[in-house]
Amino acid sequence: VYYPRTGCNREGMHHPLFLPLDTKNITQSKRTFSSMVDELKQEIGEKQQVLISSEMISKLIFRKDFHAKSLFELFDTVKIIVYVRRSDDFIESAYRQQIKIRRTYSFDSCYEEHKRRNDIYTLCRECSNNVGKDNVIVRSYEKNQFVGGTIFNDFLECIGLKMTDEYTLPSHNINVSLGLDELFFKRIYNNLPSSIIEKRTVARMLEKYVKQNPTKNGRQRILTSRQRLDIIKQFEDVHRRVALEFLGRPDGRLFYDPLPDAS
Repeated sequence: VYYPRTGCNREGMHHPLFLPLDTKNITQSKRTFSSMVDELKQEIGEKQQVLISSEMISKLIFRKDFHAKSLFELFDTVKIIVYVRRSDDFIESAYRQQIKIRRTYSFDSCYEEHKRRNDIYTLCRECSNNVGKDNVIVRSYEKNQFVGGTIFNDFLECIGLKMTDEYTLPSHNINVSLGLDELFFKRIYNNLPSSIIEKRTVARMLEKYVKQNPTKNGRQRILTSRQRLDIIKQFEDVHRRVALEFLGRPDGRLFYDPLPDAS
């Protein structure tokens, strides 16, 4: 499996490749989509299996102006792997990430902005419309559903590989989630007229602090159990339809983790 450098950022994700397709933020891109597709074509040559990774697809594929046909045409077959999270977990994770990358808005504003992305059934259908239902691989983002109990084993299974000693895995969590106090501080700090470099430095300092203080981590819930149950109920039909249509589960269960206890 070949992982191309074209359109890849320093964190190893292909967000820059899809950024020109984001009409709301197109000014952030220094390249056109067609020029990067041409460069990608030259890079991959005759390679049989190519892996491209970007969460931006889940954001852009809802839009009517999402035009990635020239990219898909580089390959005989295109498969899209979709990892779906339970709705309450997804929105909390989205908020933590947005504050960590310099946003300043409230949790309620984040919820409204990301509510559409919580419609994972429509997401899977849009992927199906682009590459065909048989080429959409849906995985539930729960540890007890991962092959081998880890995301690494599970993802390798999706692309037809097996975990071996050849792979070097990170020794720690490389995507640290901030605790509630750290989120509150970072949200306030994001309002200050500091540079991007300064904001990144503060984010790294907070991550380091959380690593050194295990109780200050993302396991602290932002929402109450009742609020989480309300969100889960709002999207339970969405979850059921994905389980039935894309995973073939007659019971309609997409997630197996225990529900929040609001008693």
